[in-house]
This record gives sequence, C-alpha cells and structure tokens, in this order.
Amino acid sequence: ATGRRRCVRAVGEAEHDAHGEPRRLVGALQDITERKALERRLADSERFVREITDNLPLRISYVDAQGCYRFVNQRQSERFGRPREEILGRTRAQLLGSPDDPTVAQAFRAAIHGTAQRFEFKEEAFGQARTIESQLIPDTGTDGRIKGIFTIGIDVTERKATERTLRDITDIFDNTTDFVIQTDWRGQLQYMNPAARRARGLELGASVQGDDYEQFNTEETLRRHRDEIMPAVRRDGVWLGETTVLGQGGRIVPVDHMVIAHRDAQGRISRYSAVMRDISAEVQARQQLQLQTIILHSIAETIPAVVAVVGSDGNYRFANRAFELWCGRPRGMVVGRSLQEVLGEDDYQRSLPWVQRALAGETVSFEKEYAGRAHNRHMAISFIPLRVDGSAVEGFVAMAQDITEHREEAHRLLMLSERDALTGVLNRAGFERYLQHKVLEGDAAGLALLYIDLDRFKPINDTHGHPVGDEVLRQFAARLQAAVRPTDAVARLGGDEFAIVLSGVREKAHADTVADKVVEAAHAPFYTGALQLEIGASVGVAQGAADGQGWQGLVARADAMVYRAKAEGRGRRA
Repeated sequence: ATGRRRCVRAVGEAEHDAHGEPRRLVGALQDITERKALERRLADSERFVREITDNLPLRISYVDAQGCYRFVNQRQSERFGRPREEILGRTRAQLLGSPDDPTVAQAFRAAIHGTAQRFEFKEEAFGQARTIESQLIPDTGTDGRIKGIFTIGIDVTERKATERTLRDITDIFDNTTDFVIQTDWRGQLQYMNPAARRARGLELGASVQGDDYEQFNTEETLRRHRDEIMPAVRRDGVWLGETTVLGQGGRIVPVDHMVIAHRDAQGRISRYSAVMRDISAEVQARQQLQLQTIILHSIAETIPAVVAVVGSDGNYRFANRAFELWCGRPRGMVVGRSLQEVLGEDDYQRSLPWVQRALAGETVSFEKEYAGRAHNRHMAISFIPLRVDGSAVEGFVAMAQDITEHREEAHRLLMLSERDALTGVLNRAGFERYLQHKVLEGDAAGLALLYIDLDRFKPINDTHGHPVGDEVLRQFAARLQAAVRPTDAVARLGGDEFAIVLSGVREKAHADTVADKVVEAAHAPFYTGALQLEIGASVGVAQGAADGQGWQGLVARADAMVYRAKAEGRGRRA
C-alpha cells in the first residue's frame, strides 16, 4: 500500500466438499519485514564479531553451563586442530580425548559459580609445551543464574621465556663485577648496576636519573668519546677498546670498555649501553711485564755474551748486539732465518746434536773452536730449553761466551806447567802427557824413546858452580832439539837426565841413528864464558808401546837400557 517491499509469511489450508474434492483455499498473510531485518542485523553483527575475534591473537570462546562450546574463534579452532562445526557442542575434555587439566577444571567450577578467574596453565599442543594465560568471565542472566562462561586465552610461552631471560640478565648484571651503565640518547644516566655503583661510591638504592655519563670519565676518555668512540658507535653500532674511568674518590680505573648503540623502529638511536671491566691488575701486570722486558732486553744488549733465541722450528726469534758482531750480520738478517742459513751447513751439522738435546728439554753446555777467526776462536756455549708456563719446549736460548783468552791463558799455564823452566823443553809432566796423547792417538807401535843420562856433569857443578852447570844444560837441550824433527819431543826429566820421543818409527835403526847423534852432540865441547867444558852422554833406546804395558813400559825399558850403556863404559847407546 505504501510502495515499499515487504516480507510476509503465508499460511493456507484447502477446504473440501462432501466428496472430498477441494473447493477453496483459506489462508492468511503475516508481515515479517521487521523480523527479517532484525535477523539480518544479528547475522551482520555476528559476522562482524567473528571477523574481529578471528583476527585477534587470542583464543576466544563461549561455553554453556555444561561446559560445551557454543562459540569459538579461529585461534581456538586452531588450538584443537578442528573446524568450528566439530568443536561446537562438545566439551574441552571430549575434544582433547583426556580428562581436563586440574587447574583448568578447578577454575571452570569457580567461574560457573559466579567468580571470574585469571590463571596460567601448561598444555601440550602438537608436540610442543606451551604456557597459556586464561580468563574465565561468568555470563549472568537477568534472573541471576549463570548461563555460561566467556573464555579468553593467550599463548604467553615466548613472553615467559623473555621474562626468564630478562631475569637471568638482571641477575647477571646485579652479580657481575663488570660495570654496566645505560643512558638515553642524550647521555643522561638511566641505569647503573651494583658494581658500577660501588665503584663510584653510590648507594645501591640511590637514583641516578638525570646524572650525566660524562662525570664518570677521565678527560682523556671524554676526548676519545668525542673523537673516536661515539663516531664509531653511530657508524658501526658498537665500539670495543680500553679507556679509563673515575672511581670512588677520583681514583683513575683502567677498564676494558664496550659501548653499544640501541636503535628504535625508525632506526634512530634511543639509548646507549656501556659494559666496563676493571683491568687494573691486568694493566699493572702488563706494565710489570713491559718493564721486565725492557730490563731483560737491556741486559741482553749490554752483557758481553752472545745471546740468541731459537724457536722449535729452528728459526731465530731474537739476537742481541753481540750476536750481530759475532756473525757479522745485522739482526734483521738473522731473526726469522734458520740455523742453517745463519751458521752455514758445516757449523749447523756440528751443532745439531746439541740442538736436538736442547729441543728435547735438556740444558746442554759445550765448547766450540772456530780456527779461522781472528777473534772469538774459542766459545763456551749453552743451550737452555725455553718453556712457556711450564708447557712443552718452545725452543731454546743460546748463550755463547768468548773464552779465547781464557783458553790461551790456560794453554800458556799448561805449557808452563809442562815445560822445564831452565831449558824450555818439556818437563816430566809434559813428557808423560805427550806420551799419553800419542798412545791415545794410536801411535803406540811407532813410538821410540831415547833415555839420556849425562856423563861427568856433576864435577862441572862442583868445580865451576851451578850457574855454569845450568848453561851447559841449556846448550845441551838446544843441541837435542836441533837433532830431531819438529814432530818429535825433547824433555828434561830432572837433574842431568833427558829424553827424546820419536814418532812414526818403523825400524829401531832409525832410533839408533838419532841416539848416535845425541852421543856425538854430548861429546862436543861446551863453551861458557872463558871456559871450555867436556861431558858425555849414555843413551838407552826402546821402541814400541803396544805390548800391553803402554807408555810406562816403554819408559821402563829405555831406562834399563841407559844403565846397560853406562855399564858398558859410558858415552854410548844401548
């Protein structure tokens, strides 16, 4: 009638005659336009609510008084892994296939009696343990009875893990001896951990809000903050290094320092964190080590000994000034090079057994002779294994001392001790040492010994005095030296007894020839001042010291032959 479309509900019934045939249709129409509009609004409202709840990161549902689900959003459906149609009308226990969690069951009973609940519980979903924070809100009707419960749940597993991590980090910051400080982007202090507070002499509960971070730094550190640290942090996000800060009472504390820049979602720096470790002991130890290094370096450079350090790889790691002078190379051409390169192959092979023993951990000492050198001909050398912290051998320290003068002096003293002071030829000690040396060299079979006893010498001493007798002995020793080869030895054994040791004698005839020369030399006149003096000599000859009696047997046989020569009339050999 108004020109608008209407929704109607039609009801009709057929009337029949006496024969059962339909005669007419009796019916009525009901206007249901408003009801349909209401149904559409309800459907739109439900769709709107579902769209909202399906897009929230929450589990939202409604259960009736019997615990059956009447509404679930998408997150709740995903929890059970079923479509909504399979969830509605069922209880939680039916959907899980097992009795409900006691915490959840207890909370449901309390909520169905009208008390809202908020709690957490653990659940196993698709093989993963999750933590759920849940709210149960009773739905009370106009008559005061509980019709159902609105449930809201949120998965807080990650949040709980984050909270635990934050608690752990807080525990670390509270208990570490490192200084931990945080400021806003302007450098105003926001946080100081207990260690940093103690270092500054601040009470643990004292507020640091608004304090400037710069007041804790030394002038040098502030300069570095401005010129080095902050530019690096803004560029790279982090800076690491060593600085100094001010401790309690203005004490300067060296620290191992890290500064971190934290950025917001827009990439702007919102705050800074600094972690500092007190390295006072380390710096002191480092300074002490540096001082020791300087002292040791100074000692190594000033001592007259040749000092070098050789690594386990056989390469030089250090050489002092004396080593440079000894090898004739600057240390730049020594350090990093091998023993073979620096010493040369021959000298290296001579040193190799000692090197191997030193690298095996043994301290060794030995002497080496460098015959071709004008200086440092004789060196006393020690190899001392180099260990770091008592571990394996890292190489060895080589120390060499020039003992040329010592050796020459020792040789001179030895010569003096083995030489006859009057005549300059060997004395008895030198004579015996010479024989021992020859036997040890393997010349025992080719040795021959002439034992000489002067005849008529005592009357010269008695008549003309000992100075004249001494001159005769000197002249006779000179005549003996002229009668033998440079490789032979002449000795005065004491008084008027002499000896000659001949080497390489194959036949006794050679020794007899020399003995005859000695007899002839003794018979020739001796002149001293205005005096002409005559003496003689008896010579005992013995050959070979390889008979098992050694050089002592050779001497005994020659001595026996002297007595024989004297017994046969003196002035001859036997």
